[in-house]
Amino acid sequence: MRRLLTLVLAAASFASFYAVAHHLLAPASTSKTELHAEVTGRSNAFLFAATTTSPFHQVDFNWQYAPNAPNCGSKPEDCISGFTLTNTTTGQVIATPSTLGPTALSYAYLWPGGVPYGNFTFSLVANGYDGNGKPLISPPATVTVAVALSTLSTPSLLLGKPGR
Repeated sequence: MRRLLTLVLAAASFASFYAVAHHLLAPASTSKTELHAEVTGRSNAFLFAATTTSPFHQVDFNWQYAPNAPNCGSKPEDCISGFTLTNTTTGQVIATPSTLGPTALSYAYLWPGGVPYGNFTFSLVANGYDGNGKPLISPPATVTVAVALSTLSTPSLLLGKPGR
């Protein structure tokens, strides 16, 4: 009986391992708190120039990831190839596994023209391959970056003269 129980447990363990090996974990979790983003400011010279974008030029992302498969080698099977970062508000893919390899845990996105005002949601997925070389992606981790106008510039060179 003891030998049969050991065999059943071993078979159950093998089945669980097989299932885990063929699914990628989401980057740390699918909760919104696991993918972090921070905007980085521009120089003081920019702050005094006329502009329609915010005073930020870059969004810095960081995340946690506990891989459940090895990094891909020469044969893409049962492995993790990296991450894809997407601006889901605009639909723009920001970075792919060729930029965000399997060991990447951060990315600095230099927003062309500066970070605009508004709310932007980003998603991060892990990419990899199953045992047959078929592409796999994890569920996404998401974060929203909110860039809001909090103050207005002071008007300058206000002149007045008596009128007739």
